[in-house]
Amino acid sequence: MDYYNAGQDLYHSHEGKIRRAPMNWSKAKTILIIIFAAMNIFLLINLIKIYSNDETALNITNTEKILKDRGYILNCDIPGNIHSGMLNFETGDFDRKKIGEKLLGVKISAEGELGDGFEYTSGDRSLKFQSGNVIIYNDKNPSDNVDIYDIRKIRKYAESFIKDLDIPANQYFAEKYNSDGSITLYYKQKYKGFLIFYNEAEVTITEKGITGFRCKFIKPLGIAAAKKIVPAYQILLKHFDGGDNTVITSIDAGFVGSFHQSSVQASEALVWRIGIDGQKPLYFNAVNAEKIDIEGMFSD
Repeated sequence: MDYYNAGQDLYHSHEGKIRRAPMNWSKAKTILIIIFAAMNIFLLINLIKIYSNDETALNITNTEKILKDRGYILNCDIPGNIHSGMLNFETGDFDRKKIGEKLLGVKISAEGELGDGFEYTSGDRSLKFQSGNVIIYNDKNPSDNVDIYDIRKIRKYAESFIKDLDIPANQYFAEKYNSDGSITLYYKQKYKGFLIFYNEAEVTITEKGITGFRCKFIKPLGIAAAKKIVPAYQILLKHFDGGDNTVITSIDAGFVGSFHQSSVQASEALVWRIGIDGQKPLYFNAVNAEKIDIEGMFSD
C-alpha cells in the first residue's frame, strides 16, 4: 500500500522503496514567473534611482563650475533633490510662569502676571515678553564660572540652559565672537528633518555665565504630503549670476514659520536659505524659486 508524506514530497510504496512525488510543474512555473517579475521590478526601480542620482550629481557638478566662472566661491555642499509638503503651524505660547520663575529666580503666583510689553526685574536680572512669542532676558551680573575658550563646553552650557526652559531649539546653527570677549550662540528648531527658521534661541555667554538670552517660536503641527521642490542648484543658477569672489557659506532647506497675530492655523511652503559671507542671507521659495524678503531673524 502506498502512502504520501507531504512534508518531504516523498511517498512509500508497498515494495518498501522510497520514491519522490512528481513535481507540480505548473505551480513551479507560476512561482518562477512571479520571482522573475519581482526581480525585474526591483532592478528597474534601482536603475531609475541610480540614473536620477547620477543626473542630480552631474547637475550639481556643472552648477559648481558655473558658479566659479560667475565669481562665487562655494564653502559648502549643494544639497541634492528633496521632497516636502507645506508646514502647518499655529501661534502657540510658552509656559510663561515656568520660564519667569527659572529666569528671575522668584515665585510667580499666576501666568497672567507676565504679559507682553512689560519688563520684570529681580536684582540684576530682567525679563520681557513681546508680541511674536519673543522672550528677552538679561543678567548684568551672573555668578557662574564658564570656560569661554572651549567651544564644546560653551555649547553644552548653553544647551543645558535652553533645555531647562523647555525651549525646543534643538539644532546648533551658528556662533559669533563679540568685541567685549563674550560669545553668542544661535540655535534653531529642527522639525521632521527641516529647520524652522523663525524658531530660534540666542544665548550670550561670558566667563561669569549667561548675560543675555532671546528666543521666539511658533508651534509646528505637521508637514503635509511631500512633493518634489525646486532643487538648490536651480535656485543658484537662476539668482546668482554675478559675484566678486563672493563666498557662499551655507545652503539650508527649512520653513520660515512667520508669526501670525491670530491663533488660527497657517501653512507655509519650504524655502531655501543661502548664507553669504559678510552679507545677510537670502531666502527663496522652494516651490516657485522666487526670492522672498525675511526680517527679524536673530541669527541673520
